[in-house]
Amino acid sequence: MPQAIYLIGMNHHNSPVEVRERFALPGPEWSAGRLIPLGEDGEGICEAAIISTCNRVEIVVVAHGQNTPEIVLKHW
Repeated sequence: MPQAIYLIGMNHHNSPVEVRERFALPGPEWSAGRLIPLGEDGEGICEAAIISTCNRVEIVVVAHGQNTPEIVLKHW
């Protein structure tokens, strides 16, 4: 099954600071494995990375599932 790369996020160009603060992922306690279900029961998600700075919050996933963006948003 073919894989695709998805980028889901927001930044200072498209979201005010109040919204970005609500979705920020602070500190080392957050990892892609805790935020997004990975592995066999991960609904097609093979890999994930999180980028969270003062100006942006982004989640990058490699997946072969059809509903990947919806799955990521549900867990985020």
